Amino acid sequence: MLGLIDQAARRAHDVLRLPSGILIAKRLEDDGLSRIERLELSPLADDQLLALAFRRAGQLEGTDLREDMIQLFKTGLPSFAIEAQRRVVMADLPRSGLPVMAAANAVDALIEGEDLSLKRDKLAFLRTYADLYADLWCDPRIGAPVPVRRIMATMVTRLHDLAAAEHR
Repeated sequence: MLGLIDQAARRAHDVLRLPSGILIAKRLEDDGLSRIERLELSPLADDQLLALAFRRAGQLEGTDLREDMIQLFKTGLPSFAIEAQRRVVMADLPRSGLPVMAAANAVDALIEGEDLSLKRDKLAFLRTYADLYADLWCDPRIGAPVPVRRIMATMVTRLHDLAAAEHR
């Protein structure tokens, strides 16, 4: 997680150091979405953390963004906040079902961006990301809307299935 936080803080800093940096992240585009909102529509953890970094940067007064993000995730969340988020995400599940194809596509995109030439690297990667998404999909600190969180939750199963297949 620390690596993803570092990457998100660095990417956000690159944009924010521009004279109109925060405006770039918050400005509405032709489709009516800001860059932050567009990132929050992605089920990928690095996009979610980058969106969070942009949102946090707008609230900081002289605090280092990386340190702020690390501190944010070091601080535990109350179990009721996590459970409330889980209930919201799962409330419509019996009617809407799991977004299996969207999760498979997201996992494929996640794997595609990595150099996983060794079997043990791939297995470790799959297990690490399964654990990450198991925590992230119901984390109230990120701004992902409910449909995206459902994809993220379904990605956990997909990552575990691929890890089990890789282990065999």
